[in-house]
Formats: sequence, structure tokens, C-alpha cells
Amino acid sequence: MDESINKCLNCGADVERKFCPACGQTANIHRYSIKHILHDFFHSFTHVDSGILFLIKELTIRPGTVAREYVEGKRKKYFSPMQYLLLGVAVVTFLSINLNLGSGLIGNMVATGENVEKFKEQFIHFFYKSYNIFQFLTIPITAVYTWLFFRKSGFNYSENLILNTFLIGQRHLLYLFFVPTFYFFPQASSSIITIYFLIWTIYFIYAYLQFFKPRSKVWAVIKSLFIVWLFFITQALVMILVFLLFFFKP
Repeated sequence: MDESINKCLNCGADVERKFCPACGQTANIHRYSIKHILHDFFHSFTHVDSGILFLIKELTIRPGTVAREYVEGKRKKYFSPMQYLLLGVAVVTFLSINLNLGSGLIGNMVATGENVEKFKEQFIHFFYKSYNIFQFLTIPITAVYTWLFFRKSGFNYSENLILNTFLIGQRHLLYLFFVPTFYFFPQASSSIITIYFLIWTIYFIYAYLQFFKPRSKVWAVIKSLFIVWLFFITQALVMILVFLLFFFKP
């Protein structure tokens, strides 16, 4: 942007310094080139104060604190929770479909037999097609659980929604670490997924304790366990019910 131009190209407000006082856009607006596109791409991942890698590190070390800071107004330094979730769901879905992980995960959880094999085959196909939808549906349901169980904390439903969006986004990152074991050891999928569920259960409890800062940590851990298992049971029941009602063909 030329120094003689004193209007923000985004909102039209007067700009006297490096950033627009109305919308915050930088006054130094350049015409896009491949160099700028590559810079923006790598910046979103590596920026020390607000990139994805920064968010991954912070959500690993202090997930509840990150979510609490975000809902309390410290948002500029954090990558958007919804964008983070979208990225995680997209990557997990891509790997699950292309590596055919569903066969091992579901195959070792059910018995054998002609009818069961038919059910399993159709359910895996349904799981691949609907995974994204059910991941997004379970977040508002989980937010209802945390809002009800921790309603005395003073956080409203929308703030609980932000918390669980962050956590479920991070849960997809955890899943990525298990992808090689699911792929190379499909026969051990039942044991591997048990370990996976145990780890993210502990992670969610840790995050809820940080976010809600309860007076009684023992009672908060018990409530957090209920929330995690309600989330798991709700997700499984809804998926199976929708599948049996609308997609399963005996």
C-alpha cells in the first residue's frame, strides 16, 4: 500500500499507522504472488505466536487453559478452534479411507458369520461416508454434557462448545499417532483402540480440570469420566441407530 493512500482497503477506515484502527488489517497490502502465497501457507503452520504448531504444543501441555484463555478474550495468539477441527477431521478421514483402517478397527470388535460380515462391510462404508458429519454432531452434544455437569462454573453453552471443539480437534491429532499401529497391526486393533480411548479419556479429564477449575477435584474427575463415556456411548448409539434405520440392507 502506497504511503499516500490513507484508506484501509478492507473496511475503508482512515489509516495513519501500520494497522487499521477499525478492523486491524495491516496497511502494507501487497499484490499476491507465489512468494506471498507460500509465505502465508507456512506462516499459518509455523508462526511462533499463533500457528498450528504453537496451538498443538499448547493444547498438549495445557488444553483447558488454552480454551479458557480463548473464551475469556485472548484469541489473537491462537489458531481458530473450528479451523483446527476441520483440518484434523479431514486428515483423519483421508488416512482412514486410503489406508482402509476401518476394516481392522471394526472387524476385531464384532463376531464372525455371514450376516455379521454383511453388516460389517456395509457399516465400514457408512462409517467412511459419515465420519465427518458425526464428528461435528458429537461436539454440541458433548458441550451439553459439560455445561450440565459443570454449570456452576459460570461458563455458558457456547463457551463449552469452544472448549470441546479444541479438545476433539486435539483428539484427532492423538489418533494420527496411532495410525501406524492400526495399519501394520490390524489384528491387534481392539487392544490398540482400548489404549487410545484410555489416553484421550485421561486427556479430557486433565483439560476439564484446567478449564473449570473446580473446588473438588475428585468430584470433578468423576463427572469428567461420566462426560467422556456419555460422549462415547452417544456417538456409538447414534451412528448405529442411523445406520440400521436408513442404510443397512439385510
